[in-house]
Amino acid sequence: MIGRLNGTIVTLQQEQLLLDVHGVGYELFVPVRLAAALVDGSSVVLHVHTHLREGALELFGFLEAVDRAAFRMLISVNGIGPRLALAVLGRVAVSDLVQAVQRKDLEMLTTIPGIGKRTAERLLIELAGKVDRLALAGGAPSSISSAGNQDLLSALINLGYPKAKAESIIDRLPISASSPIEQRLREALRVVGREA
Repeated sequence: MIGRLNGTIVTLQQEQLLLDVHGVGYELFVPVRLAAALVDGSSVVLHVHTHLREGALELFGFLEAVDRAAFRMLISVNGIGPRLALAVLGRVAVSDLVQAVQRKDLEMLTTIPGIGKRTAERLLIELAGKVDRLALAGGAPSSISSAGNQDLLSALINLGYPKAKAESIIDRLPISASSPIEQRLREALRVVGREA
């Protein structure tokens, strides 16, 4: 089983990338939010979930271990396959998913393409006792309080965004607070651009 890959992105599509690891190319499915933050030719370390399906081996890549944990938790829910779980994580940050389950926010979950009312209800029931582990692993909305994102918060406020809006943008970033400020700021502006 492959659990982690460190390599260079050769090609990048909406939900898939080809990663060169010492001359071997690995095709991985990734959340859309992550793909939007990556660039062809850049180096990346991905946490990988290996999925065996009908004789086919599929790899799903995530920037953070907590995202992979959320993916595994989602596919444990009856009726949620890997592609739908990937779509969920491509649409919402782990912290938002944790909050939605904790608040029993059916409406928020049904805004995700592929998640109807019944599936959302099933998610709320089956994940009710499990999401606390994600919150402890870093999926709780604590990214703004970390020192790594204070500089990004200040930058967004200096660009004229209200504090609440800036915090909301930071919560939805698919990259970690340890990434360079320039990369995080570019991704934050991409998030804003997609909403415009």
